Amino acid sequence: MMGKHALYLYRKLIGSGFSFSIFMLSVFIMVGFDVYEMTETAQNIWVWVAFYPYAIIISYFVDILTFFSFFNIQASRYRALIVYQIFGFIPFVFLYFPSLSLIVITGIAGALSASLFFAGIEVIFRYQKVAILLAVLFPLFMAVLAQMDFTIEKNWRDTTSNASYEAHVDYFNGEHRLPVSLEKGDVFRFFVNVRPENAGGYAVYIEDPNNHPVEAKFEENKGEKIYYFTAKETADYYFVLTGSRFKGNFLIDWENNENNKEK
Repeated sequence: MMGKHALYLYRKLIGSGFSFSIFMLSVFIMVGFDVYEMTETAQNIWVWVAFYPYAIIISYFVDILTFFSFFNIQASRYRALIVYQIFGFIPFVFLYFPSLSLIVITGIAGALSASLFFAGIEVIFRYQKVAILLAVLFPLFMAVLAQMDFTIEKNWRDTTSNASYEAHVDYFNGEHRLPVSLEKGDVFRFFVNVRPENAGGYAVYIEDPNNHPVEAKFEENKGEKIYYFTAKETADYYFVLTGSRFKGNFLIDWENNENNKEK
């Protein structure tokens, strides 16, 4: 038998796990049952923070309000649900201000997730088999899945030189990384040209050695955008090519030599 405090925390974890599981299953459906896209979402640390530390702390706050008779007995759980929904909505006001459309869309999603948390602690908690499956086993399964790479590359043909990279792929779903060695103070300039042959999605960006996106500036040169940034440390930086059922060509040219140092 669990102690009173352990049971209380377990109930909160049921709420977190249940809402997280329904959210991830919804993502899986929305991305067309694409395992790579789902695991990309699961790799986002802020998703876990929202469904676990943040949700549990807000739940404690609501319980404190209840304890001090903020709610009357007859309407306490209904008002508690509203408070959960409000706190599910609020973070997106700060994240996406002043874009009203993004605030509304993401805020509603946050409020729905908060409602699922409430359903978890109020309803799912009573059904132990369902609770263990959706609130315990599935989140653990997702944590393991997030460590795996589900990239698919069919007929990837590439050519690399000292200052360029070109690739053609018949089917690309996932991520491909290309390292570039830079020294601190190097001004790295590059040009990207993607030629899709279908309606698949794609993106190309730079990450620093800590896997954080680099904010590159750009300048116009004969109608083309030349991107550049200054390396903050001596290390390998990475071109990150991503595709979503993509077919086509990637072409990247870059310029980097001893004369390209920050003045």
